[in-house]
Amino acid sequence: MKHNNDTSARIAIVLLVIQLMLMLVSWLINAAAPHLPLRSLLSSEGVRWLFGNFTQNVLSPVLAYAIYVSAAYGVFKSCLMKKRNNDGNNILKNSMWSKWHLLMIIPLGVLAVLTIPRHAILRGVDGTLCSSSFFRALIPIFATLVIIWAIISGASKGNIKNVYQAYRLMAQGCKELSWWLPVYVIAIELWESFRFVFLCYD
Repeated sequence: MKHNNDTSARIAIVLLVIQLMLMLVSWLINAAAPHLPLRSLLSSEGVRWLFGNFTQNVLSPVLAYAIYVSAAYGVFKSCLMKKRNNDGNNILKNSMWSKWHLLMIIPLGVLAVLTIPRHAILRGVDGTLCSSSFFRALIPIFATLVIIWAIISGASKGNIKNVYQAYRLMAQGCKELSWWLPVYVIAIELWESFRFVFLCYD
C-alpha cells in the first residue's frame, strides 16, 4: 500500500507540472501568435472553462467503472484468495468449487436470456451486441458477476455471514485502491485541458 501511495504521489506531481506548463505555454503562444487555432487556459475564457467544467470533466464513465471494479476487487480478494503460502504464491482456496457455486447459474442464465436471443433486450437496434447496451455495460456486468461469485464463495465457506460484512468488503476494496483517485482527477483534467487548448472544443 505504501509503495502504491508513493508511486501515485510521484505520478500526480509529474502530471501537475505538465498541467502548469500547459497553462503557461498556451498563454505564451496565444499572446505571441493569436492567429493560431488554439486557446489559452489563462485567458478569461480559459479560466471560466477550468472552473465551470471541472466537475463535468471528472464525472466520466471511467470513474464509475474504476469505483465498481475496486468494490469487486475487495470482495474477490477477501473471499477467494488465500494469504500467501510458504512459497510466496497466491492460490485459490481448494473448497472454492462447491455446490454453492451452482447458484451462479441464475445470474448467468439471466444474462444469457437478455443477450443471446435474436431480439434480446440488451441487443442493439441492429440486432448486434457491438452497439448494444450490453457492450456499453460490459465492465459493470463483469464486475457484478465477480461480486456475486465471490459472495457465494465466501458464504459457502463461512467467510461472509451477512450482507453487512459483504458491504464492508466492497468498501475495503475501494479503500485499498483509493490511491489511484487523485491521479485520475489530475490526469483527466490534464487530458481535457489539452483538448480545450488544441482541439478548441466547448
